[in-house]
Amino acid sequence: MNRTDKQRRSVFDSYRNRYLLLGAILTLALGMVAWVGYEQVEEASDIHFQRITHRNRVSTILANLGDGKNRLLGLLQNIVIEPNKKNLDKIPGVFKKLYSGIEDLQGEASINTSEKNLIVNELKRDLNELNTRSARLVEIRLNEMLWFPATDELQNKLLPQFLNSLTLLQDIASTFEDSKDHNVLEVYKELQETRYEWVRMTAELRLLVANRFGVFSIDTEKGMEGRYENLMQYSLSLKSNLNTLKAFAEKDRLGIYGKEAVTELEEYYDNWLIAFESLSVKLKEEGWRKDLTFLKYSIYPVLERFQQRISSLKVELDIQSATDITDLANTARSLTLTIVVITMAVVLLLWLSFLSFNRLVLRPIKETTYALRQQASGKFVSLKQVTALRETRELADAFHTMRSQVQERQQRLDYMAHHDELTRLPNRALFYQHLEKAIKVGKKNKQLVALFFLDLDRFKKINDTLGHGVGDELLRKVANRLESTLPECKLARFGGDEFAIIAEGINDKSYVVFLGEKILQLFHSPFKIKANTLRVSTSIGIAMYPVDSDTVSDLLKAADTAMYVAKGQGRNRYWFFTENMSRMVKEKLALENELHQAVLENQFEVYYQPVVTVNGQLLVGFECLLRWKHPERGVLLPAYFIDMLDETGLIKEVTIWLLKQVTDMHEKFACSGCFELKLSINLTARMLQDSGFSSKLLRHLMDKKPDPGKLVIEMTEDALAEYFYDANETLQALRTLGVKVAIDDFGTGQSSLDHLRSFQFDQLKIDKSYVQDVIDDMGDASLVKAIIQMGHSFGMQVVGEGVETARQLEFLQAHGCDLLQGYLISKAIPVTEALEMVALHVQEHPLPLDVIV
Repeated sequence: MNRTDKQRRSVFDSYRNRYLLLGAILTLALGMVAWVGYEQVEEASDIHFQRITHRNRVSTILANLGDGKNRLLGLLQNIVIEPNKKNLDKIPGVFKKLYSGIEDLQGEASINTSEKNLIVNELKRDLNELNTRSARLVEIRLNEMLWFPATDELQNKLLPQFLNSLTLLQDIASTFEDSKDHNVLEVYKELQETRYEWVRMTAELRLLVANRFGVFSIDTEKGMEGRYENLMQYSLSLKSNLNTLKAFAEKDRLGIYGKEAVTELEEYYDNWLIAFESLSVKLKEEGWRKDLTFLKYSIYPVLERFQQRISSLKVELDIQSATDITDLANTARSLTLTIVVITMAVVLLLWLSFLSFNRLVLRPIKETTYALRQQASGKFVSLKQVTALRETRELADAFHTMRSQVQERQQRLDYMAHHDELTRLPNRALFYQHLEKAIKVGKKNKQLVALFFLDLDRFKKINDTLGHGVGDELLRKVANRLESTLPECKLARFGGDEFAIIAEGINDKSYVVFLGEKILQLFHSPFKIKANTLRVSTSIGIAMYPVDSDTVSDLLKAADTAMYVAKGQGRNRYWFFTENMSRMVKEKLALENELHQAVLENQFEVYYQPVVTVNGQLLVGFECLLRWKHPERGVLLPAYFIDMLDETGLIKEVTIWLLKQVTDMHEKFACSGCFELKLSINLTARMLQDSGFSSKLLRHLMDKKPDPGKLVIEMTEDALAEYFYDANETLQALRTLGVKVAIDDFGTGQSSLDHLRSFQFDQLKIDKSYVQDVIDDMGDASLVKAIIQMGHSFGMQVVGEGVETARQLEFLQAHGCDLLQGYLISKAIPVTEALEMVALHVQEHPLPLDVIV
């Protein structure tokens, strides 16, 4: 072998060198054929990118002009409704932005064509005209004589005639006040009746004007017809009174005032009628409000023209886009031809590359693969077969290392698949295997197997207040303490704050009780995490094989059921599963199904319990209480079903339905002439922390369904303590809308003074259990007095609930309680009886204490 052959072999004795050579050839060939296509695409991209950028800027400016126009229109409409300073101050800013937008439009290079530039100049002229006319509209609206021409008749003509008549009639009547003569009293009575007719006619005139403004009805013409008829009747009645006075004057029965006074009164009456006719004409004219006419005929046309010019520019942008699309299509056709040429060249190169690749790469790889198979089967491989390529030797050596690493990783993956990452305890899947195995062993040895299901009490509050980092560390410490305390048991973390424990080889149930006490005991010591000292308890459900079940799934279900019973019994305890719990679960499931059906069939009804003032027993509102008209069991109280509604989430749908009933009830109040009464509904704080329900509730209230100012939201003290910080944002939004917020059943829960201080509640409702014992129990009496003083110190109204006797009422009166509700006034009643109470209230009668006792 000569020297040249040795050099050639040293260069190509490696996959790497052969691949680099082939890669260099392919790279050079593909680079050359791709360069032409790249240049064409780059050139087309630059041109069209610039055009798109210009169009996007112009489109954004046009969109801002349209938004500014809409905002200006909204401000002008609001000024017509109510010209407050806030809206007036915003108008110059809107015009400034519109002028700025037109200047930006003029500066765009893509706009500088003669036709487009003309449209932009016209936009600016329209804006100048809008500025002038808007100022005129504001001037009209701020001048009462300008925007409501009928003011002159009202103030300078009708009102003086009315006042002069009343003054003259009063002067005449004053001469007869002290007389007891029957004939004189007849004259005095007629004078007073004439004054009353003037007052009635003037009051009806005010209602006529209010009706023209749409205060009482959207159909103003229909409403005004009735007012005109009433005015004519009052005027005829007044004319009759004047004729009677004239007859008295002819008989010289008016004392020092004679026919001249009656003539003067008739003159006032005639002048009033003339002014009224003039007022009627002005009220019926289209321009009875100059600001509306000016807005319609002077402002709207300019705004419409302004929008049309913006639309014209948008059409021009669309035309430019269409032109660019055509250009892009032509470029694409040219590029397609280039790609065809490149493709043919690449196909040719691929065939050449394959032939070279097969000879230089694939054949050596095949030889190497055979060597690896021999190595993997444990057979000795002579590296002399592949000594020509050094990578093969390295690959064979690396194979052993790879095989050992794969085995280690497989073991690690198996561990991760069956253990919790946070606590390193077995997870749910591995725990099922342990429990199934324990049941088999227990069956074989005829021994008990105990399953403990643990749930940390109020763990969510720790997560929410101290953060998930502290919560995770607490879970790790709980797991470590359980492992060190119960080394003979099998533990697992089921997820969240739930743990499960298996105890095997049990011969006596007393040992299970011992383990339950032991688990509770290990939670007595606090957990120290960073700077926090946390005291945590747990609720434990216990199920045993074969007493409660002989299957894994049923045993877990039984332990889980017992755990929820432990929580319901006050937490920090263990509870054994019983067959009665299964019955309770079935009844709970049946109740859930019945409630779903009740929502579908609208089986609910609202009852109303009145809330009255302590002093005077005047009606201030009602508490809306839900009743379930069960088809078999009759009317059911909320205590039977409200918790299940909350658990299933059906409470959201029912509450939205309840809000609609509140809206309907307010409309019925309004029809009765009563607008001030408030209605209260009970919400759980858990509902308020639900973002979906909260947004729907706020949307209803912003639509005035029901009127936020006439609504009181009540929540219990326990709900406030558990969910206050989660629901606080929604509570603040409700207060902003005008909704009143009350604490219900105060004194029985766990709310803190910090909650009362940090959120300004409107009402504090004392729980009825304290009110009912204030006469016989000095402790309850002192507590109620303290609650009243505390509520007043926080600026809240205090409501006494469950008032049933007059002595309880006297106690609340003596200590300054504001409102009360209870059987002393009325139990919760249907809507018809509630409306009867409202009728009494409209007549300003206090509710009798014996309505329902």
